[in-house]
Amino acid sequence: MTENALSSSPSTAEQILQVATRFFARYGYYGTSIREIAKEVGISVSTLYYHVQSKDELYRRVFQRQFQEEEKLIRSYLEQADDHLLQNPVALRDLLFGLVDALIDRGLQDPDIVRLWTRRWLEKPEQTEDIEIVYSAPLYICIEELLMRAEQAGSIRPRFSNLSMIVHSFTWLQYGYIGFGQLTYQARFEKPSDSKQVAQFRQFVRQLYSDLLNFQIDTSTQRHGGFSPSQA
Repeated sequence: MTENALSSSPSTAEQILQVATRFFARYGYYGTSIREIAKEVGISVSTLYYHVQSKDELYRRVFQRQFQEEEKLIRSYLEQADDHLLQNPVALRDLLFGLVDALIDRGLQDPDIVRLWTRRWLEKPEQTEDIEIVYSAPLYICIEELLMRAEQAGSIRPRFSNLSMIVHSFTWLQYGYIGFGQLTYQARFEKPSDSKQVAQFRQFVRQLYSDLLNFQIDTSTQRHGGFSPSQA
């Protein structure tokens, strides 16, 4: 009944999810109160429970929505990776870096995504311990499988054998940068959204993964529009 209720009242359901996302991101699972969410939305607790049966269910719905949005974004890139593209190192690199840019943009536009997951990893609520398996692992796996296909096609020769760690390392970089920014020698953090900082972060990520993945690009192809660090 709760799933039908969420679809039958999109405006209220959307407000609940938006507020819940913000609260779980800022206060974590244990620090978030259903009563406070209802108050912020402007509904009674009983009305909120019409849409979701429990705090656990609402918590899962928040992560489910984040997963669906990110999956849609990732799939829109991976669907372009047919056998022909995988045999073209330049096209493969441009596709992967396009996806990287899109994921960076998504995190910068909605920092609560980063806060939400960071809070979760710090708290590790036992009631919902399978969320990573359901709403996180599939995204890593599909990218890792793409890299495996690219390696088999000869477009990359990774300099580090653990592809899973390479894929996960992007999350570590992205979340660290968006969550905290860069600490300067003046002991202050630069804003992650600063355009100069973002450009440098993108360039750093490109150079790092160009080295790790070792795209098998003939230098002559660089004259035909391939990426070079100076273009970042």
